[in-house]
Amino acid sequence: MPPRVEISKYLELGEAEPKKFGEKLERLQQKVGPLCVGLDTDWGKVPGEFKVLGREEGTFQFNKTIIDSTFDLVCAFKPNTAFYEDTPEGEKALERTIEYIHKKYPYIPVIGDIKKADIGSTNEGHIRSAFERYKFDAVTINPLFGENAMQPFLDMEDKGIIVVVKTSNPGSEEFQNLPVSIDDVATNKEELVELYQAVGNTKMPMYLAMAWRISRFWNKNKNCCVVVGATYPEELSLVRKIAPNIQILLPGVGTQGAEIQSTVVNGMDQNGQGMIINASRSIIFAERQENETVGDAARREATKLKKEINYYRENPEGMTESQKLLADALFEIGAIEFGAFKLKLHDKNPTAPLSPIYINHRVLRSASPEVKLLACRVYQELTKDLQFDVYADVPTAITPIVSILSQITGIPMITPRTDKKTHGSGSQIDGVFRKGDTAVLFDDLITEGDSKFPAIEVLEENSVNVKDVVFLVDREQGGVQLLEKKGYKCHAAFKISDLLRYYLRVGRIDQQKYDEVRNYFVANR
Repeated sequence: MPPRVEISKYLELGEAEPKKFGEKLERLQQKVGPLCVGLDTDWGKVPGEFKVLGREEGTFQFNKTIIDSTFDLVCAFKPNTAFYEDTPEGEKALERTIEYIHKKYPYIPVIGDIKKADIGSTNEGHIRSAFERYKFDAVTINPLFGENAMQPFLDMEDKGIIVVVKTSNPGSEEFQNLPVSIDDVATNKEELVELYQAVGNTKMPMYLAMAWRISRFWNKNKNCCVVVGATYPEELSLVRKIAPNIQILLPGVGTQGAEIQSTVVNGMDQNGQGMIINASRSIIFAERQENETVGDAARREATKLKKEINYYRENPEGMTESQKLLADALFEIGAIEFGAFKLKLHDKNPTAPLSPIYINHRVLRSASPEVKLLACRVYQELTKDLQFDVYADVPTAITPIVSILSQITGIPMITPRTDKKTHGSGSQIDGVFRKGDTAVLFDDLITEGDSKFPAIEVLEENSVNVKDVVFLVDREQGGVQLLEKKGYKCHAAFKISDLLRYYLRVGRIDQQKYDEVRNYFVANR
C-alpha cells in the first residue's frame, strides 16, 4: 500500500501557508481533488461500539475515526450542525471534532453546514457561534434576507460564505425554480443583454438569479461560494454557465443518488476545478465487509468515490480511446450532420421541432475498412461482458457493421424480418439459429425506442430471447427508458450529450452550436 500523503498536516518546502478558507480549499483541490466528507453523524446510526461511550465521547470518537481514515482523500470536512445541536453533549462533540481537525490536520478547511440567516444584528450572533465558538472555516447561509442583511457574513474576508441557491431534495423546485424577470435581476442595460444571452429568455428561475447576483455583487471579497444540489445536473450546468468562476458546493452524491459523471461534467470550471463534491452517509455509514472497521469501510468508499470523480475530471465524456477515435471518424465521414432535419418521430408528431443534428450511420457502408473495424471494436467493448449466443441487427442501417463483426468474432448473425415473408420457407428470421438462443440486438441509434420493438417481437415470437440492446448513439429522448421499462438492458457507446461535449472540447463545434443542439435535447426529452 502506498504511503498516505500528509499535505493536510505539512507544507511542502517553499510553500506559502494558506490562511484563508479559499486558499486552504484550492490548495487541496489541486493536490487531492474535490471530495468533501460530510460529518452528518446521526446518533441513531452510530455503531454500537461507539454508542457505549455515551453521546459526547461516542460521537467524537466516531468522527475521529472517519477523519483519520479519510484525511488524505479530501479537500474539506463538512459537519451539519443539525446532527449535534439537539443536545449539549452533541454540541460539545462538535466542538471537539473541529478542534481535532484544526490541531492534527491544520490545512483541511471545515465547513459548517448551518444554513443560517436573519437580519443584520441577529447575524452577528450567528457569526460568533460559527466562527468564535465552533471555529468553522466556512459556513452555509440562506440568501433570502438579501445582501444587506447578510453583509456581516460577507465581511468575513478570511472565511468562506457558501450561499444556498438550489438544494438537492425532491420538491426544491417549488420555490427555487419560480421564474423571475431578468429586468428585476439586472441593474443596467449591459447586464440585461448579458442575462438574455445567457438564458435565452426574458425570465430565469430564481435559483439562477440568486447565483448570478451572488457571483456578481456579493463576492467583492472573493469569499463566496454557492450550493447546488448534484441531483439536478441541468440546473447545475446553468449555474456554472452563468457563474463560471465561483466555487460550487455539491451535496447529493452517494445516498441521494446523484450521478458522478454528470456532477463533475456540469459542475467543474474550465480548469477542472471549482467543485466541493460532498458525500456523507455513503461514506461515514458505509456497510462494513468482513473484518472491516468503521474506518476501513469509510476509506474504501471515499477512495472509490475520489477515483471516480478524478477520472471524469480528466475524461469528462467517459469515453474509451476507441470511442474517441470513432467519434472523430463519424464526424469526418459525415455521419454526424448539423442543420435542421426531420426524423422518424415527425411521422407521429409533424409539428415537433426540427432536429438541429442528424446522425446517418448508413454512410458507414462507404467508409474505409479502418473506420468499419473501429466501429466493430467499439461494439465489441460494449458486448464483452454480456451473455448471448448470436448477434441480431435491426435492419438496415448497421447491418454491414454487424456482418463484419460476426466475421471477426465467429459469432453467428441473424436478422429479424419485420416485413412478412410469404415465399420460400416463410421464415421471419434470416440466418441460422436455435430455439432458446439468446441474441444481443444491435442498432445504430435510439431516439424514442419504438422502432426496436418490431425486431424484438419477431425474435421472441421465434423463441429467440433478447435481454440486451446495443447502440452507437443514444439521443437521450426517452428510448432507453422505454426499453428498460419493458425489461431490456440498453448499452450505448455515446450519449448525445457526451458526444456533443466531446466535439466542443476538441474544437469540432463551437459554443453556439453546442448550446443550440443541447437546448434542443433538453427541451425534447
